[in-house]
Amino acid sequence: MIVVLILAVIAGLIYGGYALLNSKGVSIPFISPPTPSKVQDPGNFKIKPFDISSRFIDNTKIGKLFIIMGKAKNEYYYGKSQE
Repeated sequence: MIVVLILAVIAGLIYGGYALLNSKGVSIPFISPPTPSKVQDPGNFKIKPFDISSRFIDNTKIGKLFIIMGKAKNEYYYGKSQE
């Protein structure tokens, strides 16, 4: 009977501590739900490549080079250098 009482007191203390920390906004790993992180725009979400082509060329000094050519369209409403 005493063991059950001790376990009930321990469970009550644990729950009380959790409730207190949760009311203060403290998140407890593996118990509290994960907080969503904000995804910040790295600046390339709305920059779209198009007309991409590639080819190999021979260079006399270093050998074969792989050349990639293309265009990119800025679909932001402002220039990315203005941030």
